[in-house]
Amino acid sequence: MKNTIKGKNFAIILASGSGTRFNSKKIPKHLINIMGVPTIIWTLDSVIRSNIFDLIVVVTKKKSLHLTNKKINIFFHKKKNKIFSTIGGKDRIRSFFEGLKKVINLTQIKKNDIISLIDSNRPFCSVNQLKEMNKLVKKFGCVCPARPVVNGVAEINKKKIINVPVKEKFVEFVTPEFILYNILDNSINSSKKQFKSLVEYSLNLSLKPIYINSNELNSKLTYPEDLVFLEGLVKKYKLKIPTKYL
Repeated sequence: MKNTIKGKNFAIILASGSGTRFNSKKIPKHLINIMGVPTIIWTLDSVIRSNIFDLIVVVTKKKSLHLTNKKINIFFHKKKNKIFSTIGGKDRIRSFFEGLKKVINLTQIKKNDIISLIDSNRPFCSVNQLKEMNKLVKKFGCVCPARPVVNGVAEINKKKIINVPVKEKFVEFVTPEFILYNILDNSINSSKKQFKSLVEYSLNLSLKPIYINSNELNSKLTYPEDLVFLEGLVKKYKLKIPTKYL
């Protein structure tokens, strides 16, 4: 898996959500099937086909680790594609740092390398979008997809609306997030505060991340009704269903 730009790119795929909103108690959300294929497999398929990642770490819960690895092994040659897995933390960003710790244990990270946070439950991020962000992050330090805010937004306090800002000044940003390792490392060392996104770690150093236009292929599997929508996207965009390796 060669990187097309100077510096390596390490993908950390978060698959450690509780699935509470999906109301899934028997199977974790990232293993829910979309057109007969686990969600995490769709995500990995795009990541691998982009050919920009030198190493991939899937972060999941301890109770899901065995089943997750089993599903991945059915569809991909883990050694060839440099896919590893590890156990996540108590929340999303801590799980990300567990993934980063795994990367550091597996290889030597340099300051111009790229760290990518990828949400397993946004399974249809396109290869072209991943490649575009891979190019832009070298110039701007941090990049993610974003889309305009459609509905009105309001600032609240104690269940009361206290201000209505101009929505045109805002965007809704989503994953994947790409950041240069030296920016992330410097931000971590400059503040004890734990942020929730790589965008915030960049802003912490007064750096302004750039965004690319997001689209409906960045949609997330959150609620049961989302499954119908995502399967509709497979048909609408004629997405190729990942096939089994074995």
